[in-house]
Order: sequence, then structure tokens, then C-alpha cells
Amino acid sequence: MKPFDAKASALYAESARRAWTYGVDPANALGTVEIPARRNRGSGDAYVVTWTEEESHTRPYRVHAAAQMHRLTGDAAYLAGIGEIAAQAQPPMAWRFSHRDFSPWIYAELALDAGGGMPADVVAHWRAFYLREAELLVAQLAEMPYRHTWPRKQDYWAGWGALNVVNFNRCLSIAWKLSGDARYRDAIANNLDFMLGANPLGMSWTTGIGFVYPIDIQHANSENDGIMDPVPGITLYGITGAPAMHHRGRELVWDCKDAEGGVVSFQKQANREVPFYRRWSIHPHVNTGQCEFTVHETMASTILSTALLLPAGWTPDAELKTRGPRRDDLLFGHWPLP
Repeated sequence: MKPFDAKASALYAESARRAWTYGVDPANALGTVEIPARRNRGSGDAYVVTWTEEESHTRPYRVHAAAQMHRLTGDAAYLAGIGEIAAQAQPPMAWRFSHRDFSPWIYAELALDAGGGMPADVVAHWRAFYLREAELLVAQLAEMPYRHTWPRKQDYWAGWGALNVVNFNRCLSIAWKLSGDARYRDAIANNLDFMLGANPLGMSWTTGIGFVYPIDIQHANSENDGIMDPVPGITLYGITGAPAMHHRGRELVWDCKDAEGGVVSFQKQANREVPFYRRWSIHPHVNTGQCEFTVHETMASTILSTALLLPAGWTPDAELKTRGPRRDDLLFGHWPLP
């Protein structure tokens, strides 16, 4: 930020120093807290949740903060014991973290050592870690008929953001930076291609991009602005769920009541037993899980992946900057293709 706004940069730097000083002081730990709650989403009987903050909860963030404070100040004291702390911390991309969150970035600096000065054994360990994880992802491309890094045999679970396969590109991008291996770049491209239309539905999962994209999403601005075409650049969850979940009240929505209490059918009965990659229905109010979005689980990795693959110095042309909403009769996103 410093080249663009020196004043704001100084403010953030000072805030980081103060946050570090506060965070590493054991006196500021939360200890044990009691949280009052009520059952039945707040309308039932009262009860209390007792929770104790443990050191294991904060280790990943301590690692990240130490690495970034070292980059900011150049003071090697911040790196004292960082290898041991990281070794005891919850690793990235594995429960309670996942590929869908920010955890790859927490430990990336240990491998990248962009500021210099990271202990050599720490760099070697985490470099090997990221390359090993990336190799597992690349191997899945050959196993997956749709050429992305979601495990072929894991159609039994695809929770929110799991099948947004660009989320795997966080790890792949770190491995690409570490090694320069074009296989990781190609895997990033395959994942992005899948999300932008190279999938069994022939559908882009980002509004405004491609020929067919979802046009009715859970987004207040898009619903209330009087324009059928939704706000562009929003990546949805898309395909979620699996057969085991369909019998527990989370089945896809093929019917919905109309204003008079009748039933509107979106899919005839014969076509409702559809393969995993076609289990999609567009209805943001009664099929919320497929029609909403978040920053980390859908948006961030789409932006990252696109930026990684654009040519250096790319800027939008005049047509893109002046493009308006698509005509209503050219919005095909209620129905997938082919």
C-alpha cells in the first residue's frame, strides 16, 4: 500500500505492531467464557455454552502474524521459534481448515520466504509440504473425466464451496510460485475453465461471464434493482449436495408454490434423478444453498485464478468497461445447457 497511500500504510503498520503486542500477551487471552443461548434458534429453553480458549486455537494466526511482522520490520526476533509453533499448529487445507478458506496463505510465507531471513529448515519443510499437496491435486486431473481437481470418488459430499474447484488454486498457485512448474499453472487453468463453463451443465458459475450463467441469485441488489440481469462478477456455490443428503430435507427444489397456492414444476418427474454434476435448480429462496455466495468459499479464488492467468499489464477494453445488462430475452441462466 505504501506506494499508493503512505499515510494509510503507516496507520496499518502501527496497527499491526499494536495488535502483535496485544495478541502475544498471555494476559489478554480469553480464558474460559460462558455464552448464554436458547434452543430452537432462540425461541426455546435457555442454556449456557462454556468455552475455553486454548493455545492450539491461536497458533496458526501467531505463525501468520510473526511472518508478516518480520516482512514489515525486518526484525528477526519475530521469527523466534516459528518452526516449532508451526509444527504444533493446525496445518492448512485440512480440518478444521480446508481448501475453501484462507489457511493456505497462513503458512505460505514459511515456504516462500519473500522477506528473506526465514530459517532454512522451516523453508524446506513448508516448501515440500506445498509441493506435495499440489502433486496430489495435479494427479486428480488425470483421474477426473471433467479435468478438475475435485476427487473423482468423492461425490458423496460436496458442501458449500467444495465444488468451487478454483478453491484448490490457492495451493496450486503457491506451488507454481515455488517451483515454476507449468503443470500447476495448467491445473489452475483447468479448474477455472470448469467454473466458467467447461462442465456438464455448460454453465458459467459467475454472473455476467459466459453465454449461460445463473440469473436469479440470493443477492438483494440484484433482486431489487428492477434489472433481470444480476450484478456481474458474483460466483455462486452452484452444485452442492449428494444422494445421501437428498433424503434428509436437503433435496433439490423441483416444485414451488405459486401466489395462489398451486404448484409450479421446474422439472418433470422423469428428469429428476439426475447425475451428480447436473443437480442444480435455480431458486434463491427455497434452494438457497446453491444460489448464494461468500467471499472465501466462492469469490476470492475466482478473482485470484483469473488474475493469475491474465497477461501482464492487462486492462479492460472500452467495450468491457461500457457493457451494460444483457437483454432479458438473451438471459438463458434459468436452464443449463445442453
